[in-house]
Amino acid sequence: MKYRDKNIRLFTILFTTLFLVHIGRDGTFLEWLNNKDNYYTDLLFSFLITFLCWEATRITIIRLDKVYLWKDNFTKRVFIQLGITLFLSTIILFLFTLIYASFLGIPSHWIMAWDSEFPMALLFVLVINLIYYLLYLKIEASAKIITDTKIVSIDLVGISGKEKTKLESKDILYFYSSNKVVFVTHKNGKTYRVDYTLSELEQKLPNSFFRLNRQFIASKNAIISYKPSDNRKLTVKIVDYSSDKISVSQLKATEFKEWFKNE
Repeated sequence: MKYRDKNIRLFTILFTTLFLVHIGRDGTFLEWLNNKDNYYTDLLFSFLITFLCWEATRITIIRLDKVYLWKDNFTKRVFIQLGITLFLSTIILFLFTLIYASFLGIPSHWIMAWDSEFPMALLFVLVINLIYYLLYLKIEASAKIITDTKIVSIDLVGISGKEKTKLESKDILYFYSSNKVVFVTHKNGKTYRVDYTLSELEQKLPNSFFRLNRQFIASKNAIISYKPSDNRKLTVKIVDYSSDKISVSQLKATEFKEWFKNE
């Protein structure tokens, strides 16, 4: 899943950095600008910590999106995601606090108050998780709108020699590409050529079709079965297709299984 998070990420990291540096800090703003109590190095340290915690959380969420879908098991996803992101953030906070304290030659509790600032930092990680869950809900809502408004049928013209035949999507089993030419197999057993690319068809076809790979688009009705193969790929068996080597990549495997089990 692709999150459009650039702006919110930048704003939240900067805001959190300033908040953590200034909370409970003695002195006036002018004194801070004169680098009182290592003001600028504290800013840099806080920004680095905040950035690394955000990136660790973000990467974890993106990886989990491919393995544990929210809609499949919400509770399991919450516990796994929070467990990993809080653990990684704790490691980052602990290590970099020790490094920074060693650099300044002062005790680590002078850098971070473990009884107050540390829980606040973990609260920030929880906020990041919440932000990405809200972004996920927004993406899902947008996808549902697109699905609800997507056409349910597309009329095609199949070409066989000089003969042209009108085809309806509900009667099509699958499309495949060979030598940059796209062919369609009809449920009547005939194969036709069509003047579309697979990418164009992918945009026009209803949701009963799925782009299996770069060479193949299949109707759900044409899929007999699928099974895991090497490297977490899937091997799909198609009706009236002799080859058993139609594969779905690891990146699309979860999406395919979700699509296949839905009506």
